[in-house]
Amino acid sequence: MSRSLLPSCACALALALSLPSVTLAAPPPAAEPAPPAEPPGPEPDPDPDPEPDADAGADPDPDAGADLVPEPAPPVAAPAPVAEPPPDDDAHRTVIRSTRPRTAASAQVVRDRDLKLRPVTRPADILQVAPGVVVVQHAGGGKANQYFLRGFDSDHGTDLALSVDGVPVNLPSHGHGQGFADLHWLIVDLVDRVEIDKGPYDVRNGDFATSGAINLVTKRSLDHTRVQYTLGRYGEHRGLFVAAPRWDGGSALIAGEARTWDGPFDSAEDAQRLSAFAKLSLDPSPATRVDLAATAYATTWNASGQIPERAIEAGVIDRFGSLDPTEGGNTQRFSVYGRLEHQLSRDERVEARLWFVQNKFQLFSNFTFFLEDPVDGDEIEQVDDRTHSGFAASWERHDEVGCVHLTHTLGLEARLDDIDNGLYHDVARARLGTTREDHVSEASIAFYGEESARLTDWLRLVGGSRVDILSFDVDGADGGGRSIVFASPKLSAILSPLPVLDVFLNFGVGFHSNDARAVVQGGTPFARATGGEVGVRVLPFDRLSLALAGYALHLESELVWVGDAGETEASGATTRLGIEAEARLAALDWLFFDLDVTYNHGRFDDEPDGADLIPLAPTFTASGGVSVRHPSGFYGRVGFRAISDRPAVEDDSLTADGFFLLDASAGYEGAWFDVRVEAENLTDTDYREAQFATTSRLAGEPPCLGGRAADGAGCADIDFTPGVPFNIRATVAFKL
Repeated sequence: MSRSLLPSCACALALALSLPSVTLAAPPPAAEPAPPAEPPGPEPDPDPDPEPDADAGADPDPDAGADLVPEPAPPVAAPAPVAEPPPDDDAHRTVIRSTRPRTAASAQVVRDRDLKLRPVTRPADILQVAPGVVVVQHAGGGKANQYFLRGFDSDHGTDLALSVDGVPVNLPSHGHGQGFADLHWLIVDLVDRVEIDKGPYDVRNGDFATSGAINLVTKRSLDHTRVQYTLGRYGEHRGLFVAAPRWDGGSALIAGEARTWDGPFDSAEDAQRLSAFAKLSLDPSPATRVDLAATAYATTWNASGQIPERAIEAGVIDRFGSLDPTEGGNTQRFSVYGRLEHQLSRDERVEARLWFVQNKFQLFSNFTFFLEDPVDGDEIEQVDDRTHSGFAASWERHDEVGCVHLTHTLGLEARLDDIDNGLYHDVARARLGTTREDHVSEASIAFYGEESARLTDWLRLVGGSRVDILSFDVDGADGGGRSIVFASPKLSAILSPLPVLDVFLNFGVGFHSNDARAVVQGGTPFARATGGEVGVRVLPFDRLSLALAGYALHLESELVWVGDAGETEASGATTRLGIEAEARLAALDWLFFDLDVTYNHGRFDDEPDGADLIPLAPTFTASGGVSVRHPSGFYGRVGFRAISDRPAVEDDSLTADGFFLLDASAGYEGAWFDVRVEAENLTDTDYREAQFATTSRLAGEPPCLGGRAADGAGCADIDFTPGVPFNIRATVAFKL
């Protein structure tokens, strides 16, 4: 069955004829924040109930896995119409909801029912539901993780834009790394869905969204109050309490979490974390939705640091040992934010968000040991104390011109970061000297517009552009001010020649900014990313979904802020090519299979062969598993994740080892309780998480000889954080 090649108004005519029989009301917006216009999502919510999804701990739903294999939803279909607010008598009101069409084969939405089946050791692990995303630990349980996606080692977030409920998490001009994105404050049990955009193709994504952008959306309500306790190996204790009152026209979530963790290290990590979350959700009218939220978080931890391979080979320490047990840190985060969405009329809606966040960060690290200071050692202290506030608003309208459906979108975003950061030389967490101290004020404002045109039943075009204006001001020894303007056009075409086949063509320009301290001294203010993607999504039958995407991305420079030295390390232009494949199969109503495979090829453009590799850029990643969610209440999953070896330096003379890990979970959910067991690294594999090529010198170590010699004193080596061996935890929850 093929689609008509001519424009058709049959659907509009049918809708018009049906209007006298019902009164259409403005539909309640989707769980917050609403997906961007033309949102990604091969997994539309199969539940038409306008109430928000229940907590993942709700009674088992026999259709809970249906989102793994979405119903065919042609991306050219126009969003369902929405009407003016209903009259006072709404007894016969009909609410229409629809899933907005996606614009890229690699974009998608993952619901909470899939999230629950995957073991989560740290909050950022939840990002690994996104195909191709790998998250590893980076020197302690309170420091932002290291993220990999599309051939990027994004460090702590330089090339991956993260947000929660639309509030940006990345921190520009951070004391440790540009775009620092720490998710340890997040209570993952409250995440309703994960919205995934890859590449620079969406006008709503600005700074840091070069490899992609991920937005985590929290729930508006639960069906019950929940009390939960987790006991795990390596000193893990986690308690969670969630109160969920509901009333006509509103609901609230009030949650608190406490967690401790020692880890397998010889010097216990002694991580202690407290998190709190409160959200008030109001629906003052069928056309209006309001959310107000507040979060609080504090943590302290010790870290064994990144240890050189040669120190283990020489027997100085074992793989879980430490060369400087005074590493670690502490951090606090407090935030308040709000969101308003209002349906102005049947075809017009507006949305606004406002936020205020306070971050405090202090980190003690020792990467080079005794290379710079043979007496007191090279421990450094990095401090970042900031507030950032912002505002975002968007307007959207649907029009019909003949049989062409048009969607107009305009948006405005503004943000201000007020930052005090510093870099100090320490010994055992006591300051010996100041390397640099700066006060940074960084402001940005962005405007964007997008036009989506459904020309026929089988063709939709989406075009838009975004303009970002960034202002940098630094007070310090090397202070100054500077402003820049960056324009990023986007264009997509979506073809659906068959009901089961969608073809996507995407082009876009994006960027990640440089640290303000480098910019005001004449450094490159941003790295421009220009990318394109061709992809398909196929639904051969209603239980199977397949996707394949090929992409190319050119980055003007691999700008990296080296917080350890307080300077930017700029390099030449790079080009990345890659292929991503996804498969989702619902073999039975309660049995599901998933598989994601990515291959990335990245090189420096102007370097000779053999010296043009991009350090730490992943080449091959894969993940997959078998999931069960039975109507009887039993659920579980066996899954794997893998990343191949990758070069640690341009000539691959040092290599970061890959790994293959097997995880499992199993549980039973009853009417008033939920029990679950999770096991990680089932094969007890010795593997390395974060890895870097580092030149360092151990205490009393003679000058290096042979291939490892970096200079007269230091040795070039792979320094790494060891992965956690076989780990098991049990959770019991009661629903009150």
